[in-house]
Amino acid sequence: MDGKGEPVKPTLNKAPAPKVKVFQCPQCAQQLSIRGMLQTTTLVCPSCGTVIDISDENFRIIGAFLSKAKFAPVIPLGTRGKLDDGLFELIGFMRRAVQVEGVEYQWSEYLLFNPYKGFRWLSEYNGHWNYIKTSLHRPRTLMDGNVNYMGTTFRHFQSANAKVAYVVGEFYWRVETGETCWVHDYVAPPYILSAETTGKEITWSLGKYIEPDEIVQAFQLERPLPARIGVGANQPSPHRGQMAQILRLALAFLAIAFLIQLTSLALSQNQLVYQNSFSYRTGFGEKSL
Repeated sequence: MDGKGEPVKPTLNKAPAPKVKVFQCPQCAQQLSIRGMLQTTTLVCPSCGTVIDISDENFRIIGAFLSKAKFAPVIPLGTRGKLDDGLFELIGFMRRAVQVEGVEYQWSEYLLFNPYKGFRWLSEYNGHWNYIKTSLHRPRTLMDGNVNYMGTTFRHFQSANAKVAYVVGEFYWRVETGETCWVHDYVAPPYILSAETTGKEITWSLGKYIEPDEIVQAFQLERPLPARIGVGANQPSPHRGQMAQILRLALAFLAIAFLIQLTSLALSQNQLVYQNSFSYRTGFGEKSL
């Protein structure tokens, strides 16, 4: 997610949410829909890349994204999905990139919206997904460079300068071409804690690793998701459950063995079981002691 702080959570209760507004792109006349319910300020036309100020009643053009490469989000704009904390609609998609030792790495981010609960994000890198929510709790920095968040220590994973490489759809800030911010990631599987800094503003967010099958089920997707490559930064160990099961079996075995030993001692009688006497004579060539 971007370093811009999101708007205040909508104050709607059970009143009907505002209807989706439809208009034509002032540049290419493509029909566009505003789904952010007055919470978004910018819309990037998926057809021509024009950046439109949707807070302006005349839908003023404020820029354009000129990208040679176009990316099709695996979750189409306008798709609704039921996640842990409610039903959300995908309203925005972006590709972001960092450069490490001369190599560029890109990942995808999906902006979700619910008129009663506000915004959420889904991020995807190498087939690994995270469900992300902005956090109002600021962690405590530790001496070793890690952070403590709500009683849990998160290990510093990486820091890098991220830029916007591609964008389409609605957002709650004015998206700018090549926009950058510093990103600091901390992990405590299955969670990832991120700080994004733009100028003097710092936005913290908490993400949780989510299995690809959960994404497919939530959004009822028909096309396959990107295959997972390697291990995700905050992916839980696939052997964690197996080790716990092995430990439980080992403890059960020790408990049974201990009970058998106690039962044997309790049933045994305090009496002589066997007695005999033996004599020993030195053999040929041996000296007597």
